[in-house]
Amino acid sequence: MDIGVSVKCVTAQTTRRGMDYRQKNINDQLDRDGIVIASLKVADKKCVVCAENSLRILGNGFDGRTKYICTNKICNCRFSLA
Repeated sequence: MDIGVSVKCVTAQTTRRGMDYRQKNINDQLDRDGIVIASLKVADKKCVVCAENSLRILGNGFDGRTKYICTNKICNCRFSLA
């Protein structure tokens, strides 16, 4: 009996299920905040968290800073930069 195969399958299903919940939570949060990713301008900077070129500009923040949101499915952070 090879237990390794069944453990890998269960782990893959759990990871996929966890990612589905994460993506659902991200989409729910964007809906609550009224953010439509497709309508945001693409930024020419990399994300400070995941280092991907996936930033969009949310608008102006406090003290002349620009608010960004990362559109990477795993990251999805929000921050402001001067």
